[in-house]
Amino acid sequence: MILEEILDSAGVNFRLNRSKGGEVTLDCPFCIHRGLIADTHGKFGLNITNGLAHCFRCSWSSRSLLNTARCLSRAYGLSDQLTRLNVHPRAEQAPAKRSTIAVAKPIGLPAEYEVFGDADDPVEQAARQYLAARRISVLQIIRHKIGYAACGPMAWRVLFPVFGEDQRIYGCVGRAIQQDIQPKYLNTATTKLLWNAHREGSYAVVCEGIVDALMVEQALLSTKDAVAVARLGSSVTPLQLKQLRKYSKVVILPDWDVAGTHGALDFARRCDEVGIQTWVAIPGEMNDLDPGSMSEQQILDQLANAQPFCEQKPHTAWRLRASAVKVH
Repeated sequence: MILEEILDSAGVNFRLNRSKGGEVTLDCPFCIHRGLIADTHGKFGLNITNGLAHCFRCSWSSRSLLNTARCLSRAYGLSDQLTRLNVHPRAEQAPAKRSTIAVAKPIGLPAEYEVFGDADDPVEQAARQYLAARRISVLQIIRHKIGYAACGPMAWRVLFPVFGEDQRIYGCVGRAIQQDIQPKYLNTATTKLLWNAHREGSYAVVCEGIVDALMVEQALLSTKDAVAVARLGSSVTPLQLKQLRKYSKVVILPDWDVAGTHGALDFARRCDEVGIQTWVAIPGEMNDLDPGSMSEQQILDQLANAQPFCEQKPHTAWRLRASAVKVH
């Protein structure tokens, strides 16, 4: 049994009670990752047959054999066991060699992904507080399958799954919920797609980050034909441009700072080059605001004043450049 082998490889002392269906009790390996002192009283219950696991101290739990094996292997530092399971810590993977034409492949959710429940768990509570502070609604958490991680490479992060056109998950973005965790954003190793671009609509509003897109989504609730998407960084991939082709037009809503304005200009040029009808919202003033920090009315005003972009008619490009050098 793989779980029994993992415990043996880690040198964990346990007594297997086969009369109870393979249940064992251990010192929990996850308590310390959840901000608690190390468990020394055997509060972790595990069924090595089916993978059901629960800590009665830190509330870590799992309901599947594969997920439990993944998490225990990471907790005990057993990369060889992960290799047997064809699961490698994504944070340690070497970057794939780039091919001429990138092909996105669904990879599913990270093993450490957990859904929000009602458990009295310090990581879940911190994740809930972060989402509430960013004004992300419960309906959005459910709609976008937002979760969190309490252990593994994505520990102490809110997790945002990235869906493809086929509704399968092609990666995940983790946002740190503690200030001392770096980097602030951590993506699973996969070909970069747009977040939320699997949804249908007549036009797309493109933001830099996921929280920005979630705030735009709230502002556009009454507009059924608009989809808020996120670029997930400054670089632009051919697959992202391909995703945008299905929309009749694209409206770029940049952050109100120099980097955001320059990024919006570059993104608009790339869209224009491949024939995507592109509009750009011009920042009113360079005050470092981003859509995630704007009010709904500010977002709507920006979108209403967006200008069509064309590199051959550089009026919008000139205005963007002018905005970038304003002193606020």
